[in-house]
Amino acid sequence: MFWGVTATEAAIRSSHEETHTYGARGRCRGGHCTRCSGVTRLGVTNPLRAGDPVPLHLHHHWRPGPRHRHHQLPAGYRLVGSGGGHAQFGAEAPTADLSGATISAAVIDASPNNFAYIVIYCEPSAQFTDVVTVEVRDHSVRAGSFSSGIARCPAGYYAFGGGGYFGPSFMSAAYSNASNGPGAAFDSWTFSGVTPSGANTMVTTTQCAPKIGRNFVAQFGNVSTSNNQFTSSYVNRPSGWTAIAGGFYASNPNGTEAFPSSVVWSVPASNGSWYASGATNPGNKIVALAQCVI
Repeated sequence: MFWGVTATEAAIRSSHEETHTYGARGRCRGGHCTRCSGVTRLGVTNPLRAGDPVPLHLHHHWRPGPRHRHHQLPAGYRLVGSGGGHAQFGAEAPTADLSGATISAAVIDASPNNFAYIVIYCEPSAQFTDVVTVEVRDHSVRAGSFSSGIARCPAGYYAFGGGGYFGPSFMSAAYSNASNGPGAAFDSWTFSGVTPSGANTMVTTTQCAPKIGRNFVAQFGNVSTSNNQFTSSYVNRPSGWTAIAGGFYASNPNGTEAFPSSVVWSVPASNGSWYASGATNPGNKIVALAQCVI
């Protein structure tokens, strides 16, 4: 299994991990997609359902090279899902209070294409009830080693709107950010990459909503045929379902995380699908994931 660990690995990790669960914050409620003060609101019903999300595109022009950028939502709004594109991503996560998102990426194009952007959809904070946030801090990471983290929801909850990064401050994976997205079993969020110099912690976080309606994680991955070209994948939500959050992982043929790899797009698409694109070794896959609810 992609998210599986051996009993020995689990025992080692448990002695170096902290898991924090933050209480009732919100099951989204509401009706339809609207706009307010220039911010795209994802109208949702109980627990988290809507028409097609219309993402807010936030372009940030940077000089080529590694950069990170935080985007704060207007007061009173909370993140439901996020993505990004047009740069080599190393970390992406919601803020601790879920009022925004931060990305860390390396811009590879020269002007005028030297930009990356965050894609966020959000909902008024007052419309949330019964959602908890789970954060896992792994202190066993070592610089230069490939590390993988999982934030699991309580029983009866499903994951959405999560992310991951390295600490002590917000740090990108040194390379091979091989996953950042919902787990295939719908109840967890995973993040992985090569630990950068100076990092002593890997943080993986997710929001968790009660499983009241129906939900599942849709996934699809195309197979890489060359080291020198990007592999792109779309995963489509079924008719009548809504993709409220999504992500990616680079997969070996046996389902384990593939590295070296890099991802340059992980974003919701206009037709309700999720799009992921990146580079990995021939025979591996770039998999797009979408948390779908109805």
